[in-house]
Amino acid sequence: MGRGVRWEPGESQYSNSKYTMRNNERQCVAPCDKDAAPSSLPASINRTKVSHLTTTLRSDAALRRDQILDAADAVFSRHGVTAPLDLVVAQAGVGRATLYRNFPDRAALMDALLDRSLAALETGAGGADLFVLLEQVAQCIVASPAVTDYWRAVDAGHPLAKEGRERLARLFRAPLAAAIKSGACRADLKPGDIVLVCGMLGAALRGSSVAQQRSLARRAIELVRGGIASPASTSTSTAAARRR
Repeated sequence: MGRGVRWEPGESQYSNSKYTMRNNERQCVAPCDKDAAPSSLPASINRTKVSHLTTTLRSDAALRRDQILDAADAVFSRHGVTAPLDLVVAQAGVGRATLYRNFPDRAALMDALLDRSLAALETGAGGADLFVLLEQVAQCIVASPAVTDYWRAVDAGHPLAKEGRERLARLFRAPLAAAIKSGACRADLKPGDIVLVCGMLGAALRGSSVAQQRSLARRAIELVRGGIASPASTSTSTAAARRR
């Protein structure tokens, strides 16, 4: 607006009433166009507020979704994947409507938990050594045994199971190629073999406590390492162990 422009007291920028503008002691009175904001600034502020509110609502919804997943992981790990969903509701501190709005049934909840576990592995796998990545998988299994149980129970032809195997295979493709190139593992190994190994790790981790499960995880990795390492690598490791 021009120099000395101001809104008169009592007048609303957003109403259809007239607004008064003073400029060099002259007064101009004009009707307010209901389809146009009197100034671009208030409209801009309005859009900013709406955008901020939308972002906040989305953030709150994402937070509630994560709370439900955390609660489901804890409940299913403690009581099994058939535990009543009311326990998940109580653990998450949300209403039943909120649970079912995010996850219409138990299968949707388990699918989301499995997807989250795979996404966490994918995020932390950048440039990882083959055996380090296998250890990460083992620890993930220990942290979320319910997800492992679901993974093993779901039909092999289920779309989610197929997608999970494909994601695991992609995850291990580069580390496996690097291990084969360096002679750290057998040359005949394929990504699908590593997916099979991951399934075997899940079957081995059946401790009665978290500490025991972690111990089993370490032992399982030792056995897996011996099975998939190249003969030359195994001989070198054995000789080094004897020298110690």
